[in-house]
Amino acid sequence: MSYPLMLAAGAGLILLLVGSLLGQSSLMTNLQSLALVLGGTAVCGLIAFPFQTVRDMLTSLRIAIRQETIDTEGLIDQIKTLARIRRTQGPRELSAALAGVDNLFLRKGIDLVVDDYDRHQVCDVMEKEFELYFSRRESQISILNTMARMAPAFGFVGTVVGMINVLGSLQDPMAFGRSMSLALYTTLYGLLLSSFLFLPLARKLTEHTKQEETLLKLILEGVMDIAETKNPWAVSHRLKSYVGITRMTSARGIERPASGTPSLLRQLASRVLARSPHE
Repeated sequence: MSYPLMLAAGAGLILLLVGSLLGQSSLMTNLQSLALVLGGTAVCGLIAFPFQTVRDMLTSLRIAIRQETIDTEGLIDQIKTLARIRRTQGPRELSAALAGVDNLFLRKGIDLVVDDYDRHQVCDVMEKEFELYFSRRESQISILNTMARMAPAFGFVGTVVGMINVLGSLQDPMAFGRSMSLALYTTLYGLLLSSFLFLPLARKLTEHTKQEETLLKLILEGVMDIAETKNPWAVSHRLKSYVGITRMTSARGIERPASGTPSLLRQLASRVLARSPHE
């Protein structure tokens, strides 16, 4: 079953559960409660983070949901082809081959190789690129974590508002019931949005970042090998071996970085992935 289908099934199940809990409650009361919690949480996120970061977060989420896995095999084959062109035809033909490269980081690395940067210079420049990328991704995950914390808080605010209305309408049974409903439903919506929306989305984006970490390591290792004009078959076998080791150790719960991968890249990725969605 694909991820979008599972997501739709889970959302439908949650709606059924919520519907059974709400029973005969007023639609207007539900909309007021949901608008208070969701609107307050969204405004809080927009105030806390730049609008461009919020837009980037939405784009990253869309990519993470649609793209369940990253095609590492296709990337390795592309790096192998570029290594062959660099070894047999030279930098000019390698520059012409950039037209078929879609990955921005790989294009950046090949541009450096074409400009005659050596292995260490390529490593230094791309590490800075990765640092900026992971910094932006860290901010995007922080948006979801912040919203997960703020949703229950706004639910409590709605409860306080509802209780104030309750105390002001003790003589009116109808108003008393509406105020009490608003007080309780805002707390319910706050917990539901935090536990069933923002936290799962933060975890989804974190897991997608883990896959991208492997992808960036492959690109960095491959580009440095291309800079040294290594045999394309050797480059391909080494990268495929690393992918196999990564999958095997991930299944065992062990993280084993590739030999020769710069420590700064591992530190940058670890800093993003170590952030718990519950923070």
